[in-house]
Amino acid sequence: METILIVCQYRFPEGDAGSVRMYNFAKTLMSLGYRVLIIGMGPVKKGFQQYKGIRYLSLRQTNPYNSYFGFSSRLIDLIKRLRKKWSLHTIILGTTSINVFTVLKKYCDRNDIVLIKDVVEWYSPSQFKWGRLSLSYFMKDIENRFIIDKTIRVISISTYLEKYFLNKQIHTERIPIYFDQSEYTKKKEEPVQSLNLLYAGFPSKQDNLYLPLKGLSLLDDQSLNRLHFVIIGVSLYRVKQLFSLQEETLKRIMPSLEILGRVPRSVVLKNLLKSDFTVLLRDNQERYAQAGFPSKVIESISNSTPVIMNFSSDIGMYFTDNENCIEVKDYSGMAFADSLRRALLLTESEKKSMSRNAKELAIRSFDKDSYIKQFEILLK
Repeated sequence: METILIVCQYRFPEGDAGSVRMYNFAKTLMSLGYRVLIIGMGPVKKGFQQYKGIRYLSLRQTNPYNSYFGFSSRLIDLIKRLRKKWSLHTIILGTTSINVFTVLKKYCDRNDIVLIKDVVEWYSPSQFKWGRLSLSYFMKDIENRFIIDKTIRVISISTYLEKYFLNKQIHTERIPIYFDQSEYTKKKEEPVQSLNLLYAGFPSKQDNLYLPLKGLSLLDDQSLNRLHFVIIGVSLYRVKQLFSLQEETLKRIMPSLEILGRVPRSVVLKNLLKSDFTVLLRDNQERYAQAGFPSKVIESISNSTPVIMNFSSDIGMYFTDNENCIEVKDYSGMAFADSLRRALLLTESEKKSMSRNAKELAIRSFDKDSYIKQFEILLK
């Protein structure tokens, strides 16, 4: 049996969104008959571990300095040991430091191992305090422009990235975010009569939380009284910062808000299952929004919860306004308010229909078997 190694510095198995993507890659590859091992930076544990049938190993060490800077050498030593007992011809590389990438690229080239890079983002200067001078921005730019070349193959998360790498004549296949839909079969809770909204995330670098809240403030009192907006991952202090010069505006919308801050994933899921809609606004003119693909949108519809959102990345290729989502027509508070007014007019029957349509889209386009063909092409 041929082995495929998935290498990343995510906090696998349940530490971040990247871990979820690697887990679902592993599920698809195992269905194709491969032995799969995920190498990551999860909790400090010795030896191979199991997570839902997926074998994984954490290279994290107790000493943070050794853990980070010694990752590449420990990784190469591990690969050498694995090759003595397993047939290992392919490595899929998720997000890692640029040092790990270059070391692994050189090793694979010298040992005739196919290296497939999963590319999920390309930053915009606006995401960072120092713009183009930010080290993270600079490193990602170097990686996408120069380190990724014709010697490796690429999984592009979006059409934007796919076109970029194809123009450089680099072998690439587009594979967006997807999940094993059979794991998301829990029945949605029946919402109460108010319109229940949910935002879960960290809006500082990608999502815009100010505009949805500004949109709330543009509604009349009767509409506001029918809204319940749960915000997870963001503190009350941060929300107050967003409205530091608009205290009266914040005071007016506060009765409609429930701000939970950082909570366990189980709490996020509980709120997701009783929400009518989740909320997402991203500046679709920025490169980060065009190059990435919002995982929280797919997680939401996998749980039968449609999204109120503007269309960024490849969202418009899959979603249809008033059918499986409510589109925010413009990146503004006013446009978001208009979308909320439309949502408030929906009957319970119409909301249930949109919920079913969202789940059907998830099963049709974002399941673990949706991109088998793309993996087969990459692995030839």
